[in-house]
Amino acid sequence: MRIAFIKNLIKKRKKNKNIFLVTGDLGYSVMEEFIDQFPSNYINAGVAEQNMIGFVAGLALDGNKVYVYSINNFIVFRALEQIRNDICYHNLKVKIVTVGSGFAYGTAGYTHYGIEDITIVRTLPNITIFCPADPIQLNYIFNEINNYKNSLYLRLGKGNEPNITTSDMKKKYLEKNYFEIFKLKKINIICFGSIAIEAYTACLYLKEKLNINIGLITIPKITKEKNIYLEKLIKKSSTIITLEEHILTGGFGSYILETYYKSIIKTKFYKLGIEKRFNSIGDQEYMRKINNIDSKGIIKFIKNKIL
Repeated sequence: MRIAFIKNLIKKRKKNKNIFLVTGDLGYSVMEEFIDQFPSNYINAGVAEQNMIGFVAGLALDGNKVYVYSINNFIVFRALEQIRNDICYHNLKVKIVTVGSGFAYGTAGYTHYGIEDITIVRTLPNITIFCPADPIQLNYIFNEINNYKNSLYLRLGKGNEPNITTSDMKKKYLEKNYFEIFKLKKINIICFGSIAIEAYTACLYLKEKLNINIGLITIPKITKEKNIYLEKLIKKSSTIITLEEHILTGGFGSYILETYYKSIIKTKFYKLGIEKRFNSIGDQEYMRKINNIDSKGIIKFIKNKIL
């Protein structure tokens, strides 16, 4: 997804000379194509995230469109005060782009996990969280990201996320603001981010091996406003399962529950997410497994709790 981000940004920079990319001394093997073409629009601010946010706020106040890029928790935790006061308080059009959401940096351990950021950023004013499930979704929504009138937080994985979105899903997204991966049924899974591949694999298994059809949608952004189409979907469902590679407190599942609680009164509602943060350390696949948010864990949950 990082590569898709850079390629989209290059296209936008070709049309707008006031687009800047600022990084905190990382992104090597990803940024080079942008740097080679637009060296004057790339700034390495060094390992100084708090200063970097103040700097990009100044660039934005001067009329520039700024993308600031770092590892998920490096920027959200270290520079939270500056994001809150310099960017959100002044409602600047800064695009905060982070990589390594969830357990993407799994073997680096808890210091590199991006698993509390949604909870934190949700509390801030004047900011919207974007989190596409795969590179195709990022391509679809990049115009919206680039033209967004407020601050935004773009949450990406580390790389090599498989595509589960197809071209025929774009039309429905433009209408309903969600991607319908598997046709909606009475039991539906709502995903946020690249963890959707696990739900996709689980739904495919249930359909092909057990003849059980589960609906699956991914939502690429969290906004303050209700989505009337999502509200209708929830009302028509007998069961809703939210899935995220993030802690359960204040995350995506909490957002759905808080925003659409009136529609969930007659619907069984379950949140799947991270409960084991530092019990042990392993790669992303292992960390998903021990938290039961891999495809096998999802299948087991549906068999034991839903069917």
